[in-house]
Amino acid sequence: MNHSTKRFIILASIAFALLILPYATLLAQSGGTWTALSNDGYTHRRFNTISGVDGKLYVIGGWKEGDSKNLPQHVDMYDPATDTWSDPHPSGAFIGRWGHTSVVLDGKIYIFGGLNGNQPLVALQVYDPVANSWSTPVTTGNPSPRHFLASTTSGGKIYFFGGFYSRSEVNVFDPATNTFDALQSAEGSFWPTSRAGAFELGGKLYVIGGNAIVGGVDVGVDTIQVLDPATRNWTSANPTGEIGLYDAMAALDGKVYIMNGSSAASYALTTRVFDPVTNSITDLKAAPFIGEYVSGAAVTGGKLYLMGSTPSGSALEYTLQVFEPGATGVNTNEAEDALVLSPNPTSGIVALHNIPVNTTRVQVLNMLGQVVREVATPVFSELTLDLSNLPVGMYYARFAAANSVVMRTIIRQ
Repeated sequence: MNHSTKRFIILASIAFALLILPYATLLAQSGGTWTALSNDGYTHRRFNTISGVDGKLYVIGGWKEGDSKNLPQHVDMYDPATDTWSDPHPSGAFIGRWGHTSVVLDGKIYIFGGLNGNQPLVALQVYDPVANSWSTPVTTGNPSPRHFLASTTSGGKIYFFGGFYSRSEVNVFDPATNTFDALQSAEGSFWPTSRAGAFELGGKLYVIGGNAIVGGVDVGVDTIQVLDPATRNWTSANPTGEIGLYDAMAALDGKVYIMNGSSAASYALTTRVFDPVTNSITDLKAAPFIGEYVSGAAVTGGKLYLMGSTPSGSALEYTLQVFEPGATGVNTNEAEDALVLSPNPTSGIVALHNIPVNTTRVQVLNMLGQVVREVATPVFSELTLDLSNLPVGMYYARFAAANSVVMRTIIRQ
């Protein structure tokens, strides 16, 4: 890599960090924290799925090392009780794929769609964790082969929504007869999307966000489409708050958690919740997770898990994280609002002004969540940190007190 290329990457990184700076004051007192778990024994991959069944997590498919033809065919299983990964070595054969969808029904994981290399797939496969086996049912019906589609369940059936390159298609699969049927809408229609999330909440099916063709351009859409499976009527939720761009979603306790990686500038590393009862989307103001890239989220054992990564050389190394909710509401403490970091961006020396009096520890974390500077029990409300020997990039200053954590972004230029 020549000097000009390196300089361009550095400037681009700084420009991106400055873009998200106004949005990066994250208060963890209100919304909870993400805790990193073990990734020993995990096969790092992208465009996989992650599913929760009976207290365990199952990662299936995807590609390795940036190669769409390097497709792992084994299952990675995570046991939260022991914080360990293992390969259960199931019987039967899994067709390697990426960009597929997975959904859990009656304790089994159904896999549909995706790409094998660059070949779109239609084959539906079922993984049974109890029998530890793969099966490939002979199905009837004519669903289109596609990838980056959404799926959820209702009434013992599986619903598949959109996807490349058949965004308008909605299929209903009945495991009792192994039959695919095209959904015939009674009222309203499905707005063609890909990369959406789909969830059953209160007897209705919610298709959240995704990408659509608008004015000939493939863009992210801020929509929630609602299907009543009993009447086959489509409506729009039009919630308060914004969906924005997102990287992963999962449903817990009747709500949908929306996690945004750093590619979504104004929503960088945020955790937000859609509540169908109040029809609102709320930023939890949670501490940031590891997730410049996110490969999926799932719920098992009543807890929310997220697989996120930052680049490690030319590869991506993912870290499983678990969410611990905090109290609801937004912290408006005036003392915390008065906290100032200057200059920011900085070439090395940064002064911290008006540190809250209850602060017990000041830490600087890199994008991997690793502590690179730490000051315990600061004596004064003013403090100076020397970051001159740290690489150029974005960091987080973490101010910890007994019952709260305040985050600020620092740009090292």
